[in-house]
Amino acid sequence: MLSKKTRMALVKAGVALTVTMTSIGVGSLSGGELALAAVINTQSGTLTVKAASLWAYSSPNWSAKSRTYPAGTTMKVVEKHEVDGRYMYKLENGLYISANTLYVTFSPDTASLPAPAPSPAPAEQAGDTRVTTANLNMRSGPGTGYSILTTIPKGASVSVASVSGGWAKVTYGGRTGYVSTSYLSAPATAPAPAPAPTPAPESPSGDVRKTTANLNMRSGPGTGYSILMTIPNGSSVTVSSVSGGWAKVTYGGRTGYVSTSYLTQPVTTAPAPAPEPVTPAEDNRTTLYNLNMRSGPGTGYSILVTIPKGTSIPVSSVSGGWAKVTYSGRTGYVSAAYLSEPQAPVVKPDLPMMLTIEAAPNESYANQDIVIKGWALDDSGIKDVGILLDGVQIGTASRYSRPDVENAYTTYESRANSGFEFTIPKSGVSIGTHTVTVRAAGMDDTIKENTYTTVMVKESPIVTVTSHTSGAAVRTEKTTIEGFALNVDGVSQVSVELNGTKIGNAVIGLARTGMETYAAYADPSNSGFIFTFDTKAMVQGNNSIKLVMTGKDGTLKSETITLASNEFYIEKAYPQTLTYYAKAELAKGAAIKQVDGKWIAATVEDIRYYMDPANFMNDYIGKYMFMKLSYIEVDNAVLEQMLAGKGILSGKAQVFKDACKENNINPIYVIAHALLETGNGTSVLANGVLVKEKHVVFNDLFSPVIPVDPPVMVYNMFGIGAYDGNAVLWGSERALDKGWTTPDLAIAGGIKFLAESYINNITYMQNTLYTMRYRFEGYGLWHQYSTDIAWHYKQARIIQREFAKIPNLPRFEFEIPTFKEELPQQ
Repeated sequence: MLSKKTRMALVKAGVALTVTMTSIGVGSLSGGELALAAVINTQSGTLTVKAASLWAYSSPNWSAKSRTYPAGTTMKVVEKHEVDGRYMYKLENGLYISANTLYVTFSPDTASLPAPAPSPAPAEQAGDTRVTTANLNMRSGPGTGYSILTTIPKGASVSVASVSGGWAKVTYGGRTGYVSTSYLSAPATAPAPAPAPTPAPESPSGDVRKTTANLNMRSGPGTGYSILMTIPNGSSVTVSSVSGGWAKVTYGGRTGYVSTSYLTQPVTTAPAPAPEPVTPAEDNRTTLYNLNMRSGPGTGYSILVTIPKGTSIPVSSVSGGWAKVTYSGRTGYVSAAYLSEPQAPVVKPDLPMMLTIEAAPNESYANQDIVIKGWALDDSGIKDVGILLDGVQIGTASRYSRPDVENAYTTYESRANSGFEFTIPKSGVSIGTHTVTVRAAGMDDTIKENTYTTVMVKESPIVTVTSHTSGAAVRTEKTTIEGFALNVDGVSQVSVELNGTKIGNAVIGLARTGMETYAAYADPSNSGFIFTFDTKAMVQGNNSIKLVMTGKDGTLKSETITLASNEFYIEKAYPQTLTYYAKAELAKGAAIKQVDGKWIAATVEDIRYYMDPANFMNDYIGKYMFMKLSYIEVDNAVLEQMLAGKGILSGKAQVFKDACKENNINPIYVIAHALLETGNGTSVLANGVLVKEKHVVFNDLFSPVIPVDPPVMVYNMFGIGAYDGNAVLWGSERALDKGWTTPDLAIAGGIKFLAESYINNITYMQNTLYTMRYRFEGYGLWHQYSTDIAWHYKQARIIQREFAKIPNLPRFEFEIPTFKEELPQQ
């Protein structure tokens, strides 16, 4: 295929182009046509690269760049191809490379040179002169596989030296080569030729051919028809007819049309019909007279319109003295005798694109801008000069006139504004090694580029966490990470990752004092950052917190710390709305709240507030009302510290721990519960009550009373049975019933009671302070530990206070209630 510039020059001159492909790069057909590459010859040899660096291609396609070879590289050549009007060598390693002698040298292998064809016996007498009947390609050898030397215009006289095998050796315009005899007039002295035999049918019965490429079968004879299927390369197809370059074939039970260009020739003894003359695309000619356009190629066809003399009309084909033309939107036929002849080709040399870098990137920069200058030329004109940093285009160079270049290369038609310049600001180049590419693009999309390697050196960026020491434990619902980040060109972002997953971006640009030593960096006094995240996303144990700073120049810097979490969250769904349960609690009539030391009835709004998990789950105190109360291992020293100075409970750490372990209850919760119920070990029930008599019916003041003889001293550490109004009476009678006659028995017995009645009870499942106070299962709110609507929060306060004293807490699980969505009217 000719290059775009060559095709345009030929079209302007009105020259017929004949391109014969003897070898096709086979690929999958998507549109009914292949990207063709003509094999010029199979001459093998050795190629040496002359250019400083030269691209090699993965296929015979100027866009299929694969890799570059430096000057002096030698490689084995196996074939020569014509690709888009230029030449390529196919290398032994399967790649392709330019055959332009400006860039390579080629030494043919002596052994592989083709043996000269035997000299044909001259078929014509000396001085045989003939006339071309069409624009005709002169080739370097007798066959379409040889390169085209020139195109001889229709009607030109050529001197014929010999004729053999349908090819004539001729001389024209001082050049000697071979042309097809099909497009030469008969010799003047030759006898009249015998009438041409009647051609055999195009596709005789039983015509079977093979595909020479993966070939699209279409629904009609043309690329505009839909594709029915793709027939694999080498497949046998049955041909029923051939017309206009398309064959009607059957394959795999389906019938359709394929291009005959990719089928083998039929086996037949009938002579192949002579090819039709070729007319170049956009062949425009001028009418020499007022000329009739007819509906067909002959005077017997009707006249469609008369074309005035001197009119330029496009010719699509010429055959049998008639030209198929288009005029005023109509297509028909006119006599070619009354049209001007096409001009002989004037092919302008295909000038190479030139790219010269006069100020190239340095090997390294110490925090400096990168300045690039040079000039570029292409015969089609330079569209733009792009600058790429690490393979990504970052801008287009400014262009200006370079009279010195433009005066030195006058053969280039389009050479204005050949100079260019571009500055890559240092603030846009990160620390480290980079590639800088200068890419010039011609108006005809020709590309030429130079690539350089450079290193940018700057002060190292800094990102530091100041709020947490690596390995610290996290005990709150939300944790705030603080620190500072510095970069020579400024900071654009600080992202935060938790265990490898990004969870957000920190707020940056915060004021920070004491940064005077960092004067080399951009705005150190505003280098602070802060990020707050929900610790529910953390896993138990160690968690990786990675902060990644991105500088405004693209430089990345990270800092990683480890934070430990001992909390795990689950949700428990309830079937009704929060308002429903708050009203149900109010309906019981027992909900109370404490105001100024007095107990009063709670409102539905009061109850709803203390029922709503949203008011407490993100509270560093309130969250403990949702903590599961199962046993955890705690050092005795911690428990002793909690009980120190707490009245009768002081020194009882081992008693609490043993009973908690036996009954699977959290000892810190139990102690917090006991401290609340006993007023830090000072209540009457905790310090012992002497029981002399008891009611027959518990919690019934009007039931009979019986004596206790002898009287018994009892203890109650958890207010069990201590109902409002007569707490000491009923609390002591319950302690008597349970046999809690010593502080140790009261502690162990009370813990067992809590475990069996609430925390570990398989029916009630009240394993959190929240569910001990508000139990929603069943047909109503009942089996609740306290009537104080804030009891669970008060217990949580004590637990949090004690937890804050423990350096290494074990894993905690939190159960968060969820409720049915409230409707608007609710």
